[in-house]
Amino acid sequence: MTKPLHKVVIVLGFGSADRLDAGSLAPHAAAHGAAVRQAVKEALAAGLKELIFVTSDSLTPVETQFGGFGRERAERVVVARQFAASNLGQALCGVRHLLDEEPFVLLLPADLRAQEDDDATARLLAAYRECGGNLVALSDDRVLRRDGSFAAIAASAAGRYLLQPSVLDALEDDPEGGLATALLTVAEAWPLTALPPRERRHRVPSLVPTSEAPTVRGPRPVAVVATAAEAGD
Repeated sequence: MTKPLHKVVIVLGFGSADRLDAGSLAPHAAAHGAAVRQAVKEALAAGLKELIFVTSDSLTPVETQFGGFGRERAERVVVARQFAASNLGQALCGVRHLLDEEPFVLLLPADLRAQEDDDATARLLAAYRECGGNLVALSDDRVLRRDGSFAAIAASAAGRYLLQPSVLDALEDDPEGGLATALLTVAEAWPLTALPPRERRHRVPSLVPTSEAPTVRGPRPVAVVATAAEAGD
């Protein structure tokens, strides 16, 4: 039986899940504005009412980055400014006391991809209720089909995670290893699921030129034309 989830951690200004270079502390433009609103919108739509923002930025108030979406409202918002953290792993471990040793959703606005997939976080929670463990949403499934879950998570994670507290244990032991390494470390105790993106339906353009399309006169007499062509041969 899986534990219910209430909390979402939204990390700003620490780069992506596995990009831990020195420059990753600078707030990314993609982690503000539209990307933050996208993360909050997905979290609230999925029923997550406790928002925990983790940021290294003391200049721009995170509270002004988002608003309500329709009837959805957060019940609790916490802003944790992790000035001493030098990477994502340290930033997450620094807010562990806010998570009550419960599984939580992690959203990285700097990494959010496939933003038209507004229910990605809700689908992540639905998959968790079925299989438990740790889950990572993917931006595409090509690497997943070819090389398996861990390669796909390292190559095409979509900035949406559902994590067990044991992942924080692994990050405390190796904060610079990144989330993919931490997930691999705990995989024996907590199975890992890579969630492919929702299948997108693309409109297939017509192969018939506009000039050849049927009109009020009805379709062209293809059989007659073909017969005439054969006769000519």
